Amino acid sequence: MDSDRDLEIARELHKKVVRKFEKRKIITKGIDDLWAADLLILDKYKKENNGQKYLLVVIDTFSKYLFAEPLKDKSGVIVATAFKNILKKSKRTPKLLHVDRGKEFVNKNFEKVLDEYGIKMYHTFNEEKSSIAERVNRTLNQKFRIYFEINKNHCWVKVLGKILKEYNEVDIHRTIGRPPATVNESNEKEILQRLYPLEDFKRDKPVFSIGNRVRIFRKKKQFSDKYSSNWTEEIFTIKKIHLTNPITYTIQDSNNEIILGKFYKQELQKTKF
Repeated sequence: MDSDRDLEIARELHKKVVRKFEKRKIITKGIDDLWAADLLILDKYKKENNGQKYLLVVIDTFSKYLFAEPLKDKSGVIVATAFKNILKKSKRTPKLLHVDRGKEFVNKNFEKVLDEYGIKMYHTFNEEKSSIAERVNRTLNQKFRIYFEINKNHCWVKVLGKILKEYNEVDIHRTIGRPPATVNESNEKEILQRLYPLEDFKRDKPVFSIGNRVRIFRKKKQFSDKYSSNWTEEIFTIKKIHLTNPITYTIQDSNNEIILGKFYKQELQKTKF
């Protein structure tokens, strides 16, 4: 028979995880303040699209204006070249670029382009993707499916220009109340007030204290054993509390090394051990 201690540890490791919860909003201050980039995977249609397997999707998070470049692969050189093409053709440059930590973005070629244009790149360490990039990818996939049905083929390269024009010049986006192409300096302030209305919000109190010992939620892979634990066996310590909305935490390991990123309360579990 297992000891009470072993039983308690097992209960902690397999405690149910809350997977959907409110996260911090990405705040953008105006046109070309913050762009988000991601790759849309379309490799199963490569034979119908001259070997193009990916689409580099870039969006201005304020105006929702969308840019895109087809890619034959997602190497650092190819992605960096495509992003530079977007900057050249649009004659626009963001101050910040939000991307995930994929090798297609975190490499010397891509970083060289950012340095050349004075763009600062940042990542959200404990979230899979920018929610904005995810929404754009879903929208593009939906539009591609419509054209696939109409044209009875999967040649997305030929309809990409039409889709981008429709998205930027015709579609009215809920958050800004207009098509992205109509956003300019004259209505920038009005849109800013629409995106972030002045309102009081009630901030939750911290559920952890500095020095608390915690486990981290383990993100399971698609084909992982369903009986594997939901939480790390390794125990960490709360190092800092951030009064963000929602509140987030910085943690450190047993060697006092800070773990990159900020964690939500749903991603941490206080341990008795």
